[in-house]
Amino acid sequence: MKENFTIPEQIEYLENNKNIYFRNEDEKKEMKLFLQRNNYLNVISLKYLFSSGQEKKNNKFIHKYEHQLSYEILKRKYNDLLEFEDELRNTVLSYETELKVHLDEYFKTILKSKGIGFKENLRMLYKYNYIDREYKKLEEDDKLFKDFNDEWEKHITQFSYNHTDWNNYFYLLLKILTFGTINSILDLAIKNEKGEYKKLYELFSNYLKRENIAFNIGKKLDDLKTVGILRNALCHKESLVIFLEKGFRKGKNPKIKRDILTERINSINLIYQYNTELKYNSQSTLTQDSWIVKYSKYRLKNGVKYKFKELDIKL
Repeated sequence: MKENFTIPEQIEYLENNKNIYFRNEDEKKEMKLFLQRNNYLNVISLKYLFSSGQEKKNNKFIHKYEHQLSYEILKRKYNDLLEFEDELRNTVLSYETELKVHLDEYFKTILKSKGIGFKENLRMLYKYNYIDREYKKLEEDDKLFKDFNDEWEKHITQFSYNHTDWNNYFYLLLKILTFGTINSILDLAIKNEKGEYKKLYELFSNYLKRENIAFNIGKKLDDLKTVGILRNALCHKESLVIFLEKGFRKGKNPKIKRDILTERINSINLIYQYNTELKYNSQSTLTQDSWIVKYSKYRLKNGVKYKFKELDIKL
């Protein structure tokens, strides 16, 4: 069982095992407050960037810390990371809001052209069953309907005498749904006259292009799902380094055929691009030399490919 250190023990561990240098006791006192405010696990996530590699010891791999790192530099780099995360967090929430607005408009055009309600339209859709490997008609006992009912009860019914049915207020339903549930809706499909299944994601993407709406939802649904994962990571204060590290490690699983790390890098890039569009009315992307784009190159390479203290975290 891994040891569960108190904050004073965490500081001692950083000093003795991570080669973190404190100039005096005042810095250690400051570090105690720093860890209280930011969480040791978040701060130490930077180890994947300031570690100098790995070695095998007692039949398990451990990180090496060949280069001494001052507390001052660690603090400054983590504050830079926080600043960048705050920027991305605010942006991805704005992105989520705009996504729901466009989806609302898309459904309004569909329902108006068909002359039907939102729930009736859902009954005409199909959901892919990964066990049977076939599309099946969406039924009202499906989990998606349960999610709709639960969210509606939790956020609307308890506080309103008027909004009794999400079918009549689907625009309000879309507003309160989680990013993951929105993606579940876009994962549904229609069956055309030729018997072909077209996912709502594809139809929604075509709608954006047809209406000349410059809103990027990626090239495939997995791209948008990864933006949702990024959104949750940022809002639950998971370090951006850990977000990338999880993608790196999943990519080592031979059972996973997708490039998870690249998908996560692309999701950050998409939100970064959206941020520059909001702020500067341009669509700048991450540079090819950024630590995010080249995460696998920077990871555990301190002193080999670059120096951690010179790393531009904020971009």
